Amino acid sequence: MAFTKGELLQHSIAFALRNVRLYGRRLGLTEEARVRVAAETIRELRKHGEWRELDDPLTAATQLRIRMTDGRPCFAPECCSPALVAR
Repeated sequence: MAFTKGELLQHSIAFALRNVRLYGRRLGLTEEARVRVAAETIRELRKHGEWRELDDPLTAATQLRIRMTDGRPCFAPECCSPALVAR
């Protein structure tokens, strides 16, 4: 399954929101809330700019670095290390 750059960016944003702190406290967002925030971010980017490249497919080299987990890309270092991706 080929991902687009927009889908990868959306998953990256949702993953990054796991560790966001505001005034020293974690936001404590659920996975569902993180995914909704990331999806809305991508929608806003598309709405207010010419982000045609978000629909471009990822290059083969980028796809090799992404290990799939439950149908979604996994960005955790322990599962995306080059040794594991080569498996």
